[in-house]
Amino acid sequence: MDLAGFGATPINPPEIFLQSTKELKTPADFKGLKIRAFGYGGLPFEKWGAALTMLPAAELYEATQRGVIDAFEMSNFKTNYDFGYHEVTKYIYISPIRAPSEHGMHPAVKKSRWEALPDEFKLLFLSVAQAEEVNFGIRMTMAESPTAEKMREFGCIVQKLPREIEEAYAALYDDAMTATAADKPDMKEFLEASRAWAVKWNDSMTMPSWAVPPEEWRQY
Repeated sequence: MDLAGFGATPINPPEIFLQSTKELKTPADFKGLKIRAFGYGGLPFEKWGAALTMLPAAELYEATQRGVIDAFEMSNFKTNYDFGYHEVTKYIYISPIRAPSEHGMHPAVKKSRWEALPDEFKLLFLSVAQAEEVNFGIRMTMAESPTAEKMREFGCIVQKLPREIEEAYAALYDDAMTATAADKPDMKEFLEASRAWAVKWNDSMTMPSWAVPPEEWRQY
């Protein structure tokens, strides 16, 4: 028995879009900001004139407190509250556009120890791991609203990301994905399949304004 086919992973709440020491109303407000972000999700920030850096979670508190960075992307309300980030940021912007859910926290087992286990113990481990992943996701989701209120009580301004930023971010991100996938066949196939799914979902369930797929995506 191997781990293939058992890749359950918790589906957690969306990440906070950004926690910031500065107010953000339009894309122009990003010019000159120092932001902890990485990957494709940071490309729109660079287009708007922000400087990106990568820091581990444990360094974000002090880096923000000292002014090394002005804003950062990290995790959800519960995780960020436990790190104390609300103590060093005034503005908390929420939107699922950059990270609609967190996942990928798979159980890790040393290969030699795993292979030495009898099949019945492997099955027991996988069953317990899957159950805990589901329960973990539930606990994190249930903690979102109460923790957001704690941050408000502390004095943080918790608010939805302004629509102007949200829609501009979506457009830049889509352009970046198209350009990045142009010479990467596997990524291109995945991207087009995702866009085809988005069209079908919007036709049947509808999406928020920033997520409505353009008509040209129907080609996929």
